[in-house]
Amino acid sequence: PGYMKHPQISPTLTCLENQTWSEAQEFCKRKKCDHPGEPENGRLIVITDLFFGSAVNYSCDEG
Repeated sequence: PGYMKHPQISPTLTCLENQTWSEAQEFCKRKKCDHPGEPENGRLIVITDLFFGSAVNYSCDEG
């Protein structure tokens, strides 16, 4: 559920004349999540990115 096929990359590898496989590219890519929104009286801290498996932190304003 968190990955999808990259539309421009072939899902096939080929055994070449030199008995090696053609280059394997990143076939499955992580899905991107929508921005979760800013909290009222606080802020959102994106730790790495907004892709599947990532995490964000919320913090509260002082006062």
